[in-house]
Amino acid sequence: MRFRLRRRQPAPEVVAAPALTQDQLFAVVHERLSAFVGAEGAWVVTRRSHDDRDPIFHGMLARSLAHELSAAIQSEQLRAGVEATANPVTSAIPVMRASTPPVTAEPAAPVVEPAALTWDPKPIAVWAEPDAASVATSADATR
Repeated sequence: MRFRLRRRQPAPEVVAAPALTQDQLFAVVHERLSAFVGAEGAWVVTRRSHDDRDPIFHGMLARSLAHELSAAIQSEQLRAGVEATANPVTSAIPVMRASTPPVTAEPAAPVVEPAALTWDPKPIAVWAEPDAASVATSADATR
């Protein structure tokens, strides 16, 4: 009896993607986003109104975008089976959700809201010396 030894090809090695913590992801993504839209970035991001020229806005925008992206990547890694790690840096960042209405091409006419309660303010103080006309009419009324 002869047994042939078959040459089997070895199973391909599965190279796992590096498991990064959310803090490491945040650092990488924040660095790249700061280069694009940060305070000294190549791109300019403007607020919805033209009078908002806050320089802190660009840094906060890059930071919040980096946090959202790193959290999304981390959640996908957790779903894929990567172990959860402690994230002291990104867990200290408060999660902010944007709730702004979509921008229209043309500004809409201002909406006048009806007043819930009508208020007719009365004077708080009354002059100690009444007008001469009111004094004359009250004197005529007493005669």
